[in-house]
Amino acid sequence: MSVEGNQLSVLFLGHKNWARSIMVEYFLRRLGGDRFAVVSAGTHPEKEVHPLALELLHQYQIDGSDAVCQSWKEYEKEPFDFVISVASKAETSEVAFPGSSVRAFWRTEDPAQSAENRIEAKRQFKKIAIDMYRRAELLCSLPWEKMDRLRREEAARSIN
Repeated sequence: MSVEGNQLSVLFLGHKNWARSIMVEYFLRRLGGDRFAVVSAGTHPEKEVHPLALELLHQYQIDGSDAVCQSWKEYEKEPFDFVISVASKAETSEVAFPGSSVRAFWRTEDPAQSAENRIEAKRQFKKIAIDMYRRAELLCSLPWEKMDRLRREEAARSIN
């Protein structure tokens, strides 16, 4: 991952890296502009991004056609300013990154696992997308550059 100038580097860590982590990655890219360098990865990535995640991104006028599921191991040697887990399985994993990354867990349900049919799945994905978009907006609104590590950690964890 390439970080330029004063950009803050963010990794959204999911379990399968095919839904929540992908959506919030693209939301922060859109909302944060050049302020953030953003990627997502999973502890056990799928082969393809969930089609409903791509559909939701499209509804936000975001082109997610280049989204890919990838393993956290692709980034294990990279120092991130923020590592934000969006899946409980990712949060409880033994994933570690170098440096003193701010770690946070944004608890959310897995929209792909909680639905019994396509209509319910779409409803769950929409609910999670709204939540993730709001959290990305909050992440963008804070003056990270003026905070020390402890305040950054506290602020990142409070975004719920």
